[in-house]
Order: sequence, then structure tokens, then C-alpha cells
Amino acid sequence: MRKIYFYFRDMTAGSVVLKSFFEAVPVVVLVGIVYVLFRARRLKKRGEGVAWGAELMRLLFVCYLTGLICLVLLPSNLLGDLYDGIFLGRWGQLGPFFRKGDVSLNSVLLRWLRGEYALGGWITEMLVYNVAMFIPFGFFLPFLSEKLHGKRAFLVAALFPLAVELLQPIFGRSFDIDDLICNFIGASLGLLLALGIRKLTARRGQGAQ
Repeated sequence: MRKIYFYFRDMTAGSVVLKSFFEAVPVVVLVGIVYVLFRARRLKKRGEGVAWGAELMRLLFVCYLTGLICLVLLPSNLLGDLYDGIFLGRWGQLGPFFRKGDVSLNSVLLRWLRGEYALGGWITEMLVYNVAMFIPFGFFLPFLSEKLHGKRAFLVAALFPLAVELLQPIFGRSFDIDDLICNFIGASLGLLLALGIRKLTARRGQGAQ
């Protein structure tokens, strides 16, 4: 087990995103299993039929949301720090989880749009990741509830990233205005894609009648 841990830690050392992904996978799998068991028990108790399409979308959303929370709220290398604490007795590594995070209101994006700043490769990569991470969030919304459409869906797409950014300093991360902007753009793109698919599907259904 120790060799496996160090293998993954060394392999992902050069990529923050890939490293965070590997740490989130076991948590996502565990939450997914618990959700399936809970949902199956609830449906059986109610005697309801299973709408497999809707249930699959809910399961995927739960797994995605779990992974997203791991990526944006939990400290990086949390599982590695827990390993060090349990097997090596180095519990001090968990300190960043409890320290107060930073707040950054100086937008690199706005400075770039005004021509005051040139985006480097690493900054551009992180901005793209922050957009891409939230595209699935917006995409899932219309498929989770009929009430999530139009202005209400866009409101959720705006409020959830805001809530995440407000919580990050509490968990030792940082509030970054650029992250908030990129997260909202990503959620909006996903939402527009889902609404377009639903609209196209509805038209095809009407044409087939």
C-alpha cells in the first residue's frame, strides 16, 4: 500500500489537476455506492418504478458534485496528508486545512481585456480548467428537475460558484474573483448546451407525432 501511495504521489507531482483527480476518485466511488444503496432502498420502500434515465443522471450528478467539492474545497494532497498522519504520525501536515485562506479581488481577466496584462501559459491553463470544471454542473441542472429552467437555472449557475468561493477561505483555500467568473461561464455554457439539447429533442418528439 505504501509503494502504491508513493507511486501515485510521484507520478502526479507535476500536475495539480491530475493529482487532485486521483485523490477525488476513491471519495467519488464511495459516495456513489452509498447513494445507489440509499436510492434503491427509498424507491423500494415507496414501491415506485425506476426511471433509469433520470436515475442515471442523478447518480452522475452526485458523483460529479462529490468530485467537484473534493477539487475546489478540500486541500490539495489531503489523502496523502492523511496517509502521513495515520502511518507516519505526521498530523501537522493537515494544518492548511484549518488555516484561513486568502482573498483576491484583483481580476487578471479584466486586466487582460483592458490590455494591461499578458496571460502566461500556466494562468491560461488554470482559467480554462476553471471553466471546464463547471460545464457539467450547468449541463446537469435541467435534467435534475423540471423547475430548473430559464432564469431560475441561471440563478443556480451563478449562486453555486459564489457559495463555493465564499467557503474556500474557510477551508484554507482562496477566494479568487477570476475563479468565480470562469466558474459561472462554465456553468452557463453547460446550461445552454443542455437547454439546446432538450429543445431539439422536444422538437423531434413533436415532429414524430
